[in-house]
Amino acid sequence: MEALTALTVLLLIAGGLAYTLRRLGFSTIVGYIVAGAIIGPVLKLVDPHSELIVFLSEMGLILITFEIGMTIKLEFLKRMAQPFIIILIEIIIVLSLTYILTTPIGFTPGASLVIAMMALNTSTAISFKLLEEKGGIREEIDKLILGVASLEDVIALVSLTIFPSLALAETFNFIELFDLLFGIAVGSTVLIGLGLLIVSRAFGIVEAGGEEALLSFLLSMALSFTWLATMFGLSPVFGSFLAGLAVSANPRMDEIRPKLKWVRELFSIIFFTSIGLTMPPVISYQVLTIGIILTLFIVFVKFLGFSIGSWILGLPLEAAYMIGFYMTSISEFAVIIAREALKNGIISDDIYLTSIFVVALSSIASTILVKQSKNITPKLASLIPVDTKKLAEKAFSLIRQSLTAPGLENIRIAFVSLVKNLAFLLLVSVVTSVVVSASPLILPEEFISYTATIGFIITLSTAIAVLLNLRKIIRRLVYSMLESLKMEDKPILSRLFTTTTYTLTILVIIFIVLIEASQSVGQVIPPITEAPFTFAGFAGISPIIVAVIAVLIAYKIMTKLLEEFEEVLSEISEFK
Repeated sequence: MEALTALTVLLLIAGGLAYTLRRLGFSTIVGYIVAGAIIGPVLKLVDPHSELIVFLSEMGLILITFEIGMTIKLEFLKRMAQPFIIILIEIIIVLSLTYILTTPIGFTPGASLVIAMMALNTSTAISFKLLEEKGGIREEIDKLILGVASLEDVIALVSLTIFPSLALAETFNFIELFDLLFGIAVGSTVLIGLGLLIVSRAFGIVEAGGEEALLSFLLSMALSFTWLATMFGLSPVFGSFLAGLAVSANPRMDEIRPKLKWVRELFSIIFFTSIGLTMPPVISYQVLTIGIILTLFIVFVKFLGFSIGSWILGLPLEAAYMIGFYMTSISEFAVIIAREALKNGIISDDIYLTSIFVVALSSIASTILVKQSKNITPKLASLIPVDTKKLAEKAFSLIRQSLTAPGLENIRIAFVSLVKNLAFLLLVSVVTSVVVSASPLILPEEFISYTATIGFIITLSTAIAVLLNLRKIIRRLVYSMLESLKMEDKPILSRLFTTTTYTLTILVIIFIVLIEASQSVGQVIPPITEAPFTFAGFAGISPIIVAVIAVLIAYKIMTKLLEEFEEVLSEISEFK
């Protein structure tokens, strides 16, 4: 079937089924997915791998995540403590339940981990669509759902790198994990900063050109950031989300966003239909049975993990259940995770095939559960005895009070200052490393050692400046911690915490300096070994000398730390 004919058939059937199921009380998403399953695996009218269908579905996902970023807004990121805690609780519950329930029935630890990673990733696009059908993203709870879903995309991205080595019981490389997380942090920061710069400089000019120019500008922002994200090793979809966050800083974006809706709506129809298109034909009853059971299991653990996390952080039990239903649709990342696991021999072909069922069936289950949530949540809440519920809520209240104590705000401010200083040092280190790495490509050979040495000196100078600045910040952080614990009058503890924190910070800085030194050494050793001793050669040796000195300093710091601990412990014994 020709591409345009296939697209016409797809839109007609998807639109008709969406309208019919909407009239029956279901979400339009169910209609799109069912339409895709009918015209793809069943009737084979449309090839799911058609270049046009793939392109349009990717455009739909890009525009959906772009609008999610516009909706959440940058201000929401300042209040990310709650989503982080919810995700932490969710990870603990999902990993524990998955391991406990799947290991006895024959799943390997690696396969259990893959299933848990699949369950941890919510389809942000479907959650957004369901919230929009409810009446738009207006309340803080709605933004919380999208915020958690967006953070789960980052977890999925990280899991693609770390879970094969973990599942295969190989030696885990913390340096690779550090590089990945650092790359995500730096890439996200740079892209958001670039987006804010573009919006602040170009938005007024573009807006003066009319709606067509403004729409073209927003679309180009979404598309260009998907490409830029890949340059930093990020997901293209995450790049479009960051572009949405950047443009959301403009105060007029709430007025402009509805103008983008109809463009996004057209492409999103193709995206949701493509989920049904990729469903495999039923090869055997075994695959279908495993797919249904796995879907029910993943939906259950996902719902339980998010609902309990939300309940602990202060939402009423019924509200926690209700928003838990929005998180039960599993993202297409589940298929990517399963595919990578299959490549590494962690799971079987049957589990990989069922991952596609999981994405489609969980999407349908999520829409049904959300539509029926007002009837289901009271019944679920009644399953917990009243006394147990009161006792749990009293315990959760104490947790929330400890998280919102006045002293914690001072701790947060001091901790953020500490992280900002270290992040600045890391950024300088990365920039100089990139320049040093690129120097052989753009500079004559005799200048390479100079470039490496200058880059190292810049990093070292920044490290010293940061180190001096951190003394006051660490003292303020320690004092705030002791104040929140009502122990500010204990000088022994103050000395212990200050020394420990400052020492660990120094070790982190030395680690960064050593990485930069190794980068510089790698660039200057060939010129040194191939040429007679010159000033350039001496300049090239300086990183090696400083690296050796840094190792000796690190040794002295560890010795000093142990002596400080011994001294403080003896003072505590005498105090008793």
